[in-house]
Amino acid sequence: MENFLKKHYGKIIIIAAVLITVGFFLSRIFLEKERGISQVFENQSEQTVGKTSAEKINFTAKIFDPALISHIIPLGELNGGYEEAQTINGVTINIKTDAKRNASEIDVYAPTDMTLEDYSYFTGGQYTPNWHLGFRISKDLKLSFDHITWVPDEIRKATPPTPTSGYVPPTKKLSFKAGDLVAKTSGTDQAHNWNIYLRDNSRTNIFANQARFERMKNRYDYLNAVCPFDYYDDAVKRQFIALMGWTKAGQSKTCGTNSRDVKGSISGMWHLAKDGVQAEYQGAYATPFSIYKTASDEIIVYEIDRKRFILDKTNPSYKDPAAVTGSHCYALTEYGNTPANGYAYFKILSDMEMKMAYSPTGACPEEFPEKNGTTYYR
Repeated sequence: MENFLKKHYGKIIIIAAVLITVGFFLSRIFLEKERGISQVFENQSEQTVGKTSAEKINFTAKIFDPALISHIIPLGELNGGYEEAQTINGVTINIKTDAKRNASEIDVYAPTDMTLEDYSYFTGGQYTPNWHLGFRISKDLKLSFDHITWVPDEIRKATPPTPTSGYVPPTKKLSFKAGDLVAKTSGTDQAHNWNIYLRDNSRTNIFANQARFERMKNRYDYLNAVCPFDYYDDAVKRQFIALMGWTKAGQSKTCGTNSRDVKGSISGMWHLAKDGVQAEYQGAYATPFSIYKTASDEIIVYEIDRKRFILDKTNPSYKDPAAVTGSHCYALTEYGNTPANGYAYFKILSDMEMKMAYSPTGACPEEFPEKNGTTYYR
């Protein structure tokens, strides 16, 4: 043994040094990961954890003219429950309208070089036919536009106008340069708004139950949804951020986050099943179910009994869902200060579980009605 040690002494020293170095870096990575997750839950404004990306992308052309927009609903603030759960992953662009609530089509441009990757085409009965267009920017970045009402001939020819609810590839490869006109839109027929989704696989959003969304990361954008305006230089970004708000510009100073989960409270998205994100009803109870406060300080309850409830500060039961860490009952109003229409009573059981009891009539009871409660999970 002594001869062996003498003969291989130099190699042993090198191997030991390598093992010590690797152990040091692994411990640093583990500690930084744990520290990052804990800080996100302590400070809900820091919902996105960045990772080093091999390719830095800068947007150089404005997707649309900010002067034509009344306001932009931040990430996480449009619906976010039941069939609209996916909408929280994008920003909603509200086009300015005339006195009769009509809107003209606005131009939509490529913010950087990109290639059309997939599309969907909808005809929606009496509604204006529209496209969903998905563009590949890089390995990590995908940009999508929803509720597009006009496309140029080159896209029209490559996206046959056969109604499809799935995302299918175009019939030929189409590439665009920054500043190219790729679409026009007047938004939805009634609200005149449309959506922009940006997925960045190099960044990760934090949820109360991270494992639920990790298991679906290849199907949905929950983990990687980011603000498209973060990819502009500061001067241009400020123009877009100035338009942020739930009902009007200037209500929010940030682009928001698609995760409204606040650990230990009722704020955020909840599910009737312990895994997946499935849009369904059990009686009056919908899944996914969301409750959160908007930039206008209104509380959104989406949805129960096929209704979306909006509570403003005139509601005597008003309380920020992020501050509800035990139990609380809300008198439900469908539109702000309209008369109350029943109640929703919440009771936190743990960081991953709560109960909700709903009644379409009557006032909040003094105690949580256990026999009517339904269990929800993060």
